[in-house]
Amino acid sequence: MALVKGTNCGFVSAAPTLNPSGAGQVTVNTRAFALKDIGPAGATRVSEIGWWCDNATTEAETYVGIFDNDEENNRPGNLLGSVNFAKGTAKGWKKASVNIDIVEGETYWIATQLDNTATGTKIDTAGTAGEQRDYKYDQGDLPAAWGASTGTGAYLISLYAVVGAGTNMKINIGDSFKDVAELKINIGGVWKDVIGVKINIGNVWRDVF
Repeated sequence: MALVKGTNCGFVSAAPTLNPSGAGQVTVNTRAFALKDIGPAGATRVSEIGWWCDNATTEAETYVGIFDNDEENNRPGNLLGSVNFAKGTAKGWKKASVNIDIVEGETYWIATQLDNTATGTKIDTAGTAGEQRDYKYDQGDLPAAWGASTGTGAYLISLYAVVGAGTNMKINIGDSFKDVAELKINIGGVWKDVIGVKINIGNVWRDVF
């Protein structure tokens, strides 16, 4: 397949599993990349971010995160949230769970960074009119504020962020109500996402979320 926004890059409703087979690849180690996208209708948070590693390379730490939009300079702005983890040595999707609030209709940048690897680690990309991908060289993490980009262009890149509407539930911790971002249930020793909860009121089933 190819890079398709909403399917295997950009904001998506479900994490991709297949090789995106982009038209080209660029080196990602020691660099940060960011893909511009708009918060989908109904979305209130990002629950997972991932990127496609196109070749097997040595172990290294990677970051994934979300930036807001620097409208004045048309580039990533401030980092809203991120996580770091070891990418492993095999090719494939490198992903992590996050809990980052977004607003539908607002512009964001889905981003990743990778530390140095013995050989160049590749990420898929494809020239696409109307899209925007920015990058920065010599990065050891995702910066709190992006600043000037090393380069920019009309490209898609194999970076995705899973969005959802949350659970509309809260829990009281230390006399402070906190949002319940997601629910899981253990079935046969495997944790599964709970995608909906209903309650019976007056013999009518109503959605909790």
